[in-house]
Amino acid sequence: MFGRNNSEPLWKIFRKHPITRGMASYLVIWPTANIIQQTLCEKDFDWWKVVRFGLYGCFITAPSLYCWVKLATFMYPNNQLRLCMAKALIEQISYTPLAMCTFFYSMTWLETFSAAEAFQEVKVKFPPTYFTAITIWPLIGTINFAFVPERNRVLFTSCFSLLWTIYLGIIQGAMVDDDSPYINAGSITILQKIIFIKIALSRIIANIDCNNID
Repeated sequence: MFGRNNSEPLWKIFRKHPITRGMASYLVIWPTANIIQQTLCEKDFDWWKVVRFGLYGCFITAPSLYCWVKLATFMYPNNQLRLCMAKALIEQISYTPLAMCTFFYSMTWLETFSAAEAFQEVKVKFPPTYFTAITIWPLIGTINFAFVPERNRVLFTSCFSLLWTIYLGIIQGAMVDDDSPYINAGSITILQKIIFIKIALSRIIANIDCNNID
């Protein structure tokens, strides 16, 4: 009953169920990004935060992104560049805001168990994060929808997720001034470097012939 024939190689599982590839990659990328973020920015290391990032990336981000990719492909199956740009833009006004609000609310609530604090995190940190996202992710999304096979799209996105998750970790861990509704700029000065790296990587990828991606 539990013989060797009942076991299935991991690569076959990944190929048969593409969502598992995304979940596996985010289970590695998100905690790794948080370890980097805490090493760069935090005085006291919090391993429970690393665990929270790993679980959130694996069980929330990857499945939701997979569902969005499937839905977008179903609505617009054609891979013409114009339609792919439209899908990427639609993502920024539909999936992205919901995903960001869910991230800030959930991660704060898991840390503080306070709905009021979680809501305040969303109110303060969502706008600057969203405006950063819309300068970066439409390009990546267009490439993803135009050139990458559907089964590899979540995996492709996860390749860019490392730097983005470092950015999210810094924003999520940034302090909020008591007398101001804005994030304390002094606690996130490293963001500019990360954003410049992110944009540079995006431009490099834009010049690669992604038709060879399998």
